[in-house]
Amino acid sequence: MFGYITVNKMDLKGRDFYRYRAYYCGLCRKLGEKYGLSGRMTLTYEFTFLTVLLTALYDKKSSVEKGRCFMHPCEKRYRMTNEFTDYCADMNIILAYYSLMDNWHDDRDVKSLVMAKGLDKKVKRLERRYKRQTAVIKRELRLLNSCEENECDDIDEVSGHFGRIVEELFVYKKDIWEDNLRKMGFYLGKFIYLMDAWDDYEDDSAKNEYNIFKMLKIDNKYDEHCHTILVMMMAEVSRNFEMLPIVKNSELLRNILYSGVWQKWYISEKKHDNEKKEGEANESL
Repeated sequence: MFGYITVNKMDLKGRDFYRYRAYYCGLCRKLGEKYGLSGRMTLTYEFTFLTVLLTALYDKKSSVEKGRCFMHPCEKRYRMTNEFTDYCADMNIILAYYSLMDNWHDDRDVKSLVMAKGLDKKVKRLERRYKRQTAVIKRELRLLNSCEENECDDIDEVSGHFGRIVEELFVYKKDIWEDNLRKMGFYLGKFIYLMDAWDDYEDDSAKNEYNIFKMLKIDNKYDEHCHTILVMMMAEVSRNFEMLPIVKNSELLRNILYSGVWQKWYISEKKHDNEKKEGEANESL
């Protein structure tokens, strides 16, 4: 369900791209240090974005180092880390763990169970430290699973459960920025869930699996309708972002929010169009 909140490299200045990559590599490094290889495998663009956002909002200095890793053994890369890198690594692990356990309970996916078991003891310690976030993740995933099992056709209710999960993770601490961060997280979570549903629509339909857009029975102008909903979600995210006093990394963050989040849409849209044309061509034979 992740991988949508990333940069648009084509519209990003060189220094901003390397800075973004340094945050990404820093988060990867931190996941490896704290949770091993299985932790690194859970790395997402979404938590890289949150690291950059919180660092910029609270104007936190980062430590910078340069080195190689097993993924890039021939090239030294910069890595930037700070207290928000630690926080996002922990949130990344907690959410990944419960998502893996859901995969096991729903589909009996042995691979997910093995990965989850490798994180089990460390997640138990994180649960005690982050009681607020953990409680929301558990509750909302349970309610989301219930909605999907009962084939709920209320788009706001279904996407809202994942929205509330991301909302809670965006709140690093309760202060004057909490309200804006909550709204950013809520609508970004809804966007991620709905973008994933749109992206998986064809596969879910073929397998007769639950998909909120399938439940809505949208046939005509399906892509246009979905795009309108997604634009509304990102409009709320961006509106609340612009209320935050962010100067540092502002161009990088705007690149993600106004352009980067649509990269998978454009790729998938092109793929869907090609598949549609192939289907029409086969029918005409």
